[in-house]
Amino acid sequence: MDIEECIDSSVSMEQDDQPYIDFQINRARWDCMDISDYQFIHIGTSFSGCVQTESLITVRNDVITSAEILSEGLVSNGCSSTYRTVDQYLNKILEAVDKSITIQNAVVQNFLDEPLDVADEIIVSYDQEFGLPLNGYIDYIFGVADEEFRFEIKDFVIIE
Repeated sequence: MDIEECIDSSVSMEQDDQPYIDFQINRARWDCMDISDYQFIHIGTSFSGCVQTESLITVRNDVITSAEILSEGLVSNGCSSTYRTVDQYLNKILEAVDKSITIQNAVVQNFLDEPLDVADEIIVSYDQEFGLPLNGYIDYIFGVADEEFRFEIKDFVIIE
């Protein structure tokens, strides 16, 4: 089966909103590529001290085996930063776009009387060849500070 057939057989259009459709197509592309050994540069920021870092992330057998800080600098605003594999980024996006999944975010839950099922704003761009998310912004609740999730991935390479 070629990649396009694999994608077509993996995508289900249970929900009709564009972020969910984009996610489904790109998740299927990533899964069909069956990549488990790779490197990329993660650009992230942290609320504590508002430090922006560029880190080289190495993943082997779908597990992060190293994270090397390449550069660091102060920024004026931040968001939480945790190293993730591509699958973990995709799972984070799925949680925000899939209406059947309750969002698991402690900051978000502090502001709500009932569970949140989809984020208020989701902006994600994906690599057209591999389907991995290249950058994203998820605002779970408009008007609430510090519950947003941001990330950027660049210089992705498959390693042997």
